[in-house]
Amino acid sequence: MKLLSKVHLIGKLLKIKCSNRGYPMAIRWDVTGRCPLRCKYCKIWKMKFRELDTRTIFRIIDELAAVGVKKISFSGGEPLLREDICAIIKQAKDKGISPELNSSGFCFSAKAAGLGALDLLKLSLDGPEEIHDVVREIKGSHKWVMDAARFAQEKRIKFIFCTTLTGYNIAHIEYMLKVAREFGTRVRFQPFKNVRYLKDNTDGFDREIIFSKSQLKNGLDLLKKECRSKNSVIDNSLWSLEHIRSWPKYQHLKCWAGKAFCMINPEGDISPCDRLFYKGKLPNCAERSFQEAFRELPVLPSCPGCGFLGALTLNYLMNFKVDFKLLKKIIN
Repeated sequence: MKLLSKVHLIGKLLKIKCSNRGYPMAIRWDVTGRCPLRCKYCKIWKMKFRELDTRTIFRIIDELAAVGVKKISFSGGEPLLREDICAIIKQAKDKGISPELNSSGFCFSAKAAGLGALDLLKLSLDGPEEIHDVVREIKGSHKWVMDAARFAQEKRIKFIFCTTLTGYNIAHIEYMLKVAREFGTRVRFQPFKNVRYLKDNTDGFDREIIFSKSQLKNGLDLLKKECRSKNSVIDNSLWSLEHIRSWPKYQHLKCWAGKAFCMINPEGDISPCDRLFYKGKLPNCAERSFQEAFRELPVLPSCPGCGFLGALTLNYLMNFKVDFKLLKKIIN
């Protein structure tokens, strides 16, 4: 990032911090609810959404650029199921927004040629094949991830792995680290948490998905050791790992959801965070401008906190907690 851009970024963060006003720096946008998987910790595939058309998405991206959004993480569902996903990513890039993509690797090779504008591909990896395929409930889904990683490597598309920690894979952390080393990339870890499509974080979940406190402690001790190593391959910082230790009710950290970042669902509804419940209809940026919808965001409900690295990164920065690894991630 050029010096002038860094100055503008820091200036905007300070404006949000000091005036409690302004527009978000980062967006996570679920552009579809469609998904070929049936992951044990996600039920979005059960939902029915009326997806936005390409023209509307382009208009919203233009508005996001106009208010200074710096990053969009396109997600789903499986965003590669959209025929126009390559054009959407290019539109974001052309407007000066850094585009990232969360993917299971499904049909990646068929779309890779059109993903040259992508700044970061985040591939979900839930463990070795026998674990990953069970968690995803689709045989062969582990192969999708490995094939996508190899293809991204060939096409020189930057990618990392992302692991949602569950009772199924928390004893297999070494495997994720090994795969990251083999591909010469990094891996980030975060514990599972409910989305607002479920009433609580056990409703509808296989009980085996929930790990014990001792399992979490052992897993985090291993990750902290890796984090301290000279050639660490994990994206998490020591501070963020320590924060995760108190799962599922985290140590207090003021959350800037709805201020420094927010979420957009496949229909264009905006929320501060999609892990929470809100009373009434959410503002919609397809029905009005993003600026107007954002100003009508509901107040952030009471929340036990979360361990999502993207949220933690911005929250640490907004709360003036000096985590140099996370600060470097933001600036770069």
